[in-house]
Amino acid sequence: LTLHGRSREQGFKGPADWGAIAAVKRALRIPVVANGDVNSPTDALACLAATGADGVMVGRGTMGAPWLVGQIDAALSGRPVPDTPGALERIALAAEQLRALVEARGDHGLLIARKHMGWTCTGFTGAPQLRHALMRAPTPAAALALLETAASQLG
Repeated sequence: LTLHGRSREQGFKGPADWGAIAAVKRALRIPVVANGDVNSPTDALACLAATGADGVMVGRGTMGAPWLVGQIDAALSGRPVPDTPGALERIALAAEQLRALVEARGDHGLLIARKHMGWTCTGFTGAPQLRHALMRAPTPAAALALLETAASQLG
């Protein structure tokens, strides 16, 4: 059973109620997976400690951070947690996602890729300007050129 620690009325507002998940876990004899406010390996460990759950599920925390799943897996397995990718790796990931979406969906892939690039291209110098430009790129080739320029300026 997977439980999200927020009510429907809360939506994404306010903290997840890990105490409620813990209460359900204590009442059941089946595996319980906790979800809500798991955005880092530290959060995953804290959630498991607070809830007694058998596992964690990550949702919005992975948007723009697909590496988070591997980091959490490492932390839960007692292995060293891989570093969070830097700017060049994030830009390369955005370009890879764009190419894959365009290959699968044609030029419409750019429309889909924009939200992913917006989530991925954060946390580095020039990221806000890059995201702004990517959202307005008229073609996949133009978006790739923006990513290549940003990478060359950072690298």
